[in-house]
This record gives sequence, C-alpha cells and structure tokens, in this order.
Amino acid sequence: MRWSKLLLTCGVLSSVIMMGCRQSSNNDNGQAVITPPTTQYQSQNSTYSHSETTVTTYQQGLPLNLSSPADLSKACYRDLCQSDLSLTDLLKKSEKGSPAQSEYFHSHIEPLAKKLMQLRHTRKNLRLEFIKEFEGQFEELELTDVQLRIAKALLFVFKEELYKRKELETIYKKLGKESFFKAMHNIFPTQGLPGYFAELHPNTEVTKAARLEAQYIVDTQAKLNAAANTELIAIKDPSILRALRGDSLDAADLNVIMYNSYGMRRAETMITGHLAQYMDSIPRKTSYFRDLIKESKYQKKMEKLPEFSQIEMDTCRTSYFQSINLSPTKEQIASFREQMDVVKDAALQLVREQNPAYKKIKQTEFLLPLTRDEINQSWIKLLKSQIADLKVNSEDEEKNRRAPEAFLTALGESLRAGKEDLFCNGYFDPSVNDSVHADLGSSRLSWLSVMYPRYGVAIMAHELGHVVFKHSDEHTNQVSCLIEKQNSQKKYANEDYSDLFASKVELITQKTLQLPKSNFGCLVASPTVEQGFINMDSNDVHSSHLYRAVQFALNRKEVIPASCERLGEVQSPKVTKSCE
Repeated sequence: MRWSKLLLTCGVLSSVIMMGCRQSSNNDNGQAVITPPTTQYQSQNSTYSHSETTVTTYQQGLPLNLSSPADLSKACYRDLCQSDLSLTDLLKKSEKGSPAQSEYFHSHIEPLAKKLMQLRHTRKNLRLEFIKEFEGQFEELELTDVQLRIAKALLFVFKEELYKRKELETIYKKLGKESFFKAMHNIFPTQGLPGYFAELHPNTEVTKAARLEAQYIVDTQAKLNAAANTELIAIKDPSILRALRGDSLDAADLNVIMYNSYGMRRAETMITGHLAQYMDSIPRKTSYFRDLIKESKYQKKMEKLPEFSQIEMDTCRTSYFQSINLSPTKEQIASFREQMDVVKDAALQLVREQNPAYKKIKQTEFLLPLTRDEINQSWIKLLKSQIADLKVNSEDEEKNRRAPEAFLTALGESLRAGKEDLFCNGYFDPSVNDSVHADLGSSRLSWLSVMYPRYGVAIMAHELGHVVFKHSDEHTNQVSCLIEKQNSQKKYANEDYSDLFASKVELITQKTLQLPKSNFGCLVASPTVEQGFINMDSNDVHSSHLYRAVQFALNRKEVIPASCERLGEVQSPKVTKSCE
C-alpha cells in the first residue's frame, strides 16, 4: 500500500522525504487516508499488535475427497462457516459503483485525474531533458559529502536491499531512537494525528502543532538545500502554505503536514543530523552510483509513460468505488459508539478491579475510521493538491539545472526503474488492519468493525484482549494451555489468548446487543482455507484463519462439525481442547 503524492510532484530529494511513508488507510479519527509503513523497527515492538488481512480468492464448489487435509479443510470451512459473510466477497462487491457513484466519478474525479496525468507527463519530459543536458558531465562528476548522503538516502528509500544487512540494521536502530520515528511507528498507528503531533509538541493543540511542523518543514528545506549546495527540495504543498498563512486546516491538510514532517525529519537525520556520520561511513562512492545509473534502463521506461493511461483511470475508478462503499456513514459511526461502551463494560467484567489490566482497559481509547462523506471530500482535495504541487515543482525544475541535481535525479529515476506510481493508489486502504498499543492505551478500528458490528464486537474485544495479555499475570494457566495446543509454539500465544478473551466478551454482550451470530475466523478464512489448521506463513504470529474459526466456536460452546474434528486428528490433535 503506497501513497505517492509528493513522489509524483516534487524534486528528487522530495521523493526521499515522502517515500517510505506511503501506506494508506482510512482508519483514523480526523485523519485522511494514510497509515504508516511497516518497518523492521515496528515489527520488533512487542507492545503494538496489528491485525491485517490480505485476501485472495478461494474457489468454492469443488468436489470433496475427505481423505486429504486440503479437502477436509474445505469441508470444515463449509460446515462451520455457512452462515458467515466472506471478506473476499465483501471486497469484490465493493469494487462496483452505483449509478450515482459512477456519475460523480465521471463529473468530479475523472477531470482532475486526467489533468494530473497530463502534468505528470509534462514533468517527465522536463526531467528527461534535464538529465540529457548534463549526462555528459556525469563521468567526471564527484558528489560532495552531503550530496553522497543524499544518494545513500535515495538508495535506502528505493532499493534498501542493496545495503548490507548490518548497514540496514544500524540505520533502523538509529532512526528508532528519534522521537519522530517513534511518533509515526509507535504512536500514530493507534492514536492517529493527535498522537503524532503530541509526541513532537507536548501539551500543544493539534492545529497549532501542525503549524509548527509546517514552519519546521520550510526552515529545514532551506537548511538542507544550503548544506547540499543544491535546490533539490521543493515542497510547496498547498496544505503547508495554508498552515503558514494561519488558514483553517482540515483532516487532509493535517495528514499532508504530518507526512511531510515525518519525511523531512527523516531526511534531516540522515543528511545533516545524527545519522550523517554513519552515512559517511557506508562505503558507497560516486562511482558506485554512476554505475547504477549506467546499468539502469530508466530513460526508455520513462519515455514509455503515456500522457493518458486508461488502465490507471480504471484502477482509480475502482479504488474510488471501494473507498466509498467501504466507509461507514455518520449514522453507523454513532451506532457503533454505543456498542463500544457495551463491549468495554463486558471486558471489565472479566478482569478483577485490582488487576493492572483493569485500569488499562478503562483508559483505552478507540479511533474510528473516516465517514463516507469525509472520504469523498478527501479525494477532491488530494487530487487538487497534487496538481498544484506538480505545477509548482515543474517550474522549479526548470530553474535548478546543474550537473549534481541532474545526477541525483537520474539516480532516483534509475532506482525506481523509471516507473511512476499509480497516482490514486494511496487514497484508500481496504485491508482489515485493526490494532492496539497495549502500553499507550489506544486502539484503531477499521471500516469492517464499524460497518459490520456483528464482527466488530469481537474485533474490539480482541484488541482489549491484547491489553489484558500485556498487563495481567492472572491468565498464566490459560496461556500455557493455548501454547500446549499449538505443539508448544509460543509465537501464537498473544493472538490466541486475545481470541479467547474476545469470545468471552461476545457471550456477555449477546443479550444486550442481540447481533447476528458470526465468527470472525470464518469471515477471513476462505483465501487460506486449504491450509487448514496450519499457518504456512512462518512470520505470522496469528494462528491460521480456520484454526481461529474453530476456536471462536469452541470458546462459545458451539458444536464443532465432524469434518473439523477429523481435520484436527490429521493436523492438530488438540484443536478442540478447551483452555477456559
């Protein structure tokens, strides 16, 4: 999931500033449509639990020979999950727009998208001319120390696999100590925009903090350009200009400022800040980057970029339909807020008041996704912002024409193989990425939880289960039992316990909420159903979806189908053992 707004519109170093911040989501209160990227640093943070579901299609209706694990898995899924929805089907259905949505896209979105494509094509031609004007000087050119750091930053952003493992680990370790990095990767995922800005500017109102960051961006841009003796950074986003003028700012403005803030702080850290000395020690000279440019076929690929791409437009249209159809209405948000109180009360009933987890549950706050209307407005604003940026930065590229800038521009294009990102790829993220930060007491809920509360109740309770797992020592026996069920594999313990906790919460809320019977494991199981009870992804800390589906049913005292019991005998003999 990538967001390429400033990659498309800014100078070469502006690509460094924005790249790596290019994941997208609509899952934040007061946030536009972006979430932070997964990094090595984040994956090592044990207090942050993130559930993201990637879906492919499982073809149903095949004849079942109940002698193989794959066929037993299909039978188990069929028998256990027949009354549940399928996330695969929900996502597929969301790609189709209504007549009203089609007309709105045609009248409001498509003209802006076409304009953006045309400007992008013009900018591409300008860059090609710029590079060709100076490429004859590349052979004799030697970058300054600061310019070399920029080149190494480009390498980190676009092709980090070209670094040695030790080099990458050191870069991430040093970045991980910076407050802006913690704000983005630890705090923003569950506290959203307020959390990010509060980390950088404690006790400061969000809008005021955003204005301070806008000023930082402008000041640091000038500082880095002066240090590099270039004019490589040209960030003039309208949202930043509005902040500096003191105009009112909406969610999309704050989002743009936050991502520019994160990118600028990262660039400063690598080029003139705490990482600069280490960047100098990495053995990559100008000749190394010169060879990368020579080996690349970026010019031919850039030349193939069309002025208009129907494929891109169709992709954009599908993304727009999905963003609207998978965003809750104001009424759905209001309804789910009432249900959230019931879920929290039920969770508290399962924990003693003297237990440290009890206070943490009470303190946990939940961020909800943007509404359908807010998503719709963000499309127009983001497209107009990109167009404005592209115009300004194309003009700047006309002015700043020297060999070092041309070399680094050629390097940036080489490292990304001359490809332009789909410009609307990052406007919406359909994944189910509910998450919690157990220490900070904050959680994010996705569109699915709000639009389908029959599953949202379990998802919210699951996130609270992570809080209990982190802060309580009264579940030792249950956790030991869950580990034993998984053949002593400890990596699933946190997620399995949170599923168990969610099941108990669901039972308490049944009478009050009276929601349709549902099983979250069933909802997401169809793409991986043939794996049965074994998760083939060795890096995933979740049990397989079908295993989880059986656990939800077991914990709620439901009858387990014979096909699932038979699959357990083959793959996981203790799958139906109770750990309550």
